[in-house]
Amino acid sequence: MPRETVDRYLALDIRRLRPELLVPGRKSLVNFHRGSMRLGSLELEARFEQVVLRYHAEQPDRTWKHTEQLISIVFSSCHFGGRRPWFVCPGCRQKVGILYAASRFRCRGCLNLGYQSQR
Repeated sequence: MPRETVDRYLALDIRRLRPELLVPGRKSLVNFHRGSMRLGSLELEARFEQVVLRYHAEQPDRTWKHTEQLISIVFSSCHFGGRRPWFVCPGCRQKVGILYAASRFRCRGCLNLGYQSQR
């Protein structure tokens, strides 16, 4: 059976977050869209080298639960100056650019997700 693909999941891409959203103490609403359709949202609260994600997640019994998840952020230096943020996946502790929403946010590897082109 082919594995699921990333396009079926909401993706939180740190490269698409405006830098000011990662300033400690800042709270922001992040919306997820597919085309013009809004699929969901979460509250992102920036802390020092961390973000707190607050959202509602569907449980296996089809109920919804308010969830709060702490995600670490690390930075790498860029060749021409500056620094680039990365999420630290809470599952495997690898630095990644994108986390995907399942019942908890995890990286593509932890969720065993492929790309449509790999089918």
